[in-house]
Formats: sequence, C-alpha cells, structure tokens
Amino acid sequence: MPEPTDDPRPATREADLDDRLRRLEAALADRPAPAIEEDTVADRVIAKLSAIANGSHPLPESDRVLVLDTSTGSRPFPPPPSGAVLHPAEPLGDPAARTWFLAQVWTEIRLAARMYFDPRYRISRTTQFALPGIALALVFNYFFFAVWVGIPFLSPVAERMLAVILAVFGYKILARELARYRVVLEYLSRYAPR
Repeated sequence: MPEPTDDPRPATREADLDDRLRRLEAALADRPAPAIEEDTVADRVIAKLSAIANGSHPLPESDRVLVLDTSTGSRPFPPPPSGAVLHPAEPLGDPAARTWFLAQVWTEIRLAARMYFDPRYRISRTTQFALPGIALALVFNYFFFAVWVGIPFLSPVAERMLAVILAVFGYKILARELARYRVVLEYLSRYAPR
C-alpha cells in the first residue's frame, strides 16, 4: 500500500482538468447546434433504399441488420413424398384441427351463439341481413313448391335443390363471420384491458 504524501501535483492536475472541462463545456454551449433538415435525411434514406432495390452494391457492415424469425410454433412442411399422398402433412400449430368432426361442429355452434350475444362484437351488415333473408327464402321455398306449385316430380326436387343452395350460402356467410369473430377475440385477448 503506498504511503500518503503531501505532493501538490495531484491537486493541481485536478484543478487543471476541472478548468479544461469547464472551458470545453462553455465552448460546446456557445457552439450552434447543427441544423438537420428532414428533406436531406429523407433523400439519404431514399438513396440507400434505391441502391438496395437495384442491387448495385451491398450495404456496408455498419448498415446491416439481423432479422430474426419470430414465427411461433409454425414449422415448415416436410418435402413432398414420392408417389401417392394419403394424408398431407400439417404443421403442429392448431390443436383444433385434430379434434373430431362432431366436436368441431359443436364448437362452431357454441361460437356462433357466443358471437350473436357478445356486446363487444358487431356482426357485419351482410350477415345481419343475409341470414334472416336466407331463412325467409327457405320458408318461401317450402310454401312455393309444396303448397302453391305442386308439380308431382319436379317440385320436391327443385325445393330440395334450392334448399341446399341456400344452406350452402348461409353456411359460407356464417363461416366467414366466425373467422372474423375469432380474429376479434384474439385481438381482445391480447390488447383489451382485463
């Protein structure tokens, strides 16, 4: 351990450094701030992006950015097999895709009922008017072919064909609305206050 000495040099060095620091701060305070024009910065960014798009020269090391894969749970599909494909490969992300058909139908029915009574969600105008319109068209279809126009072979076939077409339209409209509702539920689960 060094012994303390009464050397005046460290004190003068501290005072000297302190004085230099004050003069440097005063010089920086008096110096005007450089004016950065937004147009100049925008022109430089556009020039760099144009150079990247044209591929004329690679970016310098200082401008390179590392982009990490942020996908969650989605794995790429394996290469296709040679020959006949019995079951296409699926990513392991969605567990609902592996449930039974009747369980999926029951889940869809419950989700549709929940969608209609959810005060946070507004059903689209197409669904609001199309589904009751399809229901009325089905009722009219029955009365038209079964009661008013009773052609022995043609009426039952036409009635059922029209009922199937209307049911498919209703299903497609409802499926699209349920997909939209799922997106809203996912958004609310992430960002809505609890």
